Amino acid sequence: AAVTVDLSEANVEAGEGIYTANCVACHGADMKGGIGPNLLDTTWIHGGTPENIQHTITVGVPDKGMLTWGPILGPEKVAQVTAYLVHKNREATGTTGGDADTKPDSAGQS
Repeated sequence: AAVTVDLSEANVEAGEGIYTANCVACHGADMKGGIGPNLLDTTWIHGGTPENIQHTITVGVPDKGMLTWGPILGPEKVAQVTAYLVHKNREATGTTGGDADTKPDSAGQS
């Protein structure tokens, strides 16, 4: 069962360590991609809501070489790394949530 993504500071901090240990190889230390896509823009291939991101990490994208991380990390760590990704993406894009899987009409629009 999926764990609810809690964007608390503690979860974001825990998620950073999980990202560094498991995700840097494909998504880069700067989160701007490499083998895997950029995580700091507003383009989400598999949806950009916390639930979409959590699902993508859990089931992976085997066709593109992304592991099925759910059984490896477990639900709590998946939720923590999701919190970290959401936090860093919102920081980078200036978004606050809502419909993060579409590009905003113009930068800075609220």
